[in-house]
Amino acid sequence: DYNVRQYTAGNINTLEETLEELAEDIDNDVRLYVAWNRNTPKEALKILSEDEDEWVINEVAENENTPICILVKLINNRNHIYSHRALDNLIDKSNHNLSKKILEELLSNDDSYIIEKVLNKLETYEDDYEYLASFSRKKNKFDK
Repeated sequence: DYNVRQYTAGNINTLEETLEELAEDIDNDVRLYVAWNRNTPKEALKILSEDEDEWVINEVAENENTPICILVKLINNRNHIYSHRALDNLIDKSNHNLSKKILEELLSNDDSYIIEKVLNKLETYEDDYEYLASFSRKKNKFDK
């Protein structure tokens, strides 16, 4: 029954195995609730990050459990509905733990909002800021 599946998908006490099954449900709303659920396992979020429904992907972008590699993939997707939300999530959870490789990838993005937001966050990374700001300028993407 649709209502039961939707309730189960949004319930934070639902077992991970059940959430993984519901991540492939035929109904968009059920998948949306799975993507929203903060207890959804990373493998299910990976599946949902490739969903046909942009609203499902948007919830993946905002989910605090979404792995960094998936967030970077969503940021580099040219869909601003969820790329900016994925960036906000990534910045909120990073706490100076992003590799230079990931930072360089983000600074190579064509979206000036993304570049500016990353550089603003990097101002707190004293050691890496100059290097990465210089990298960004070399790419002719952003001039601070």
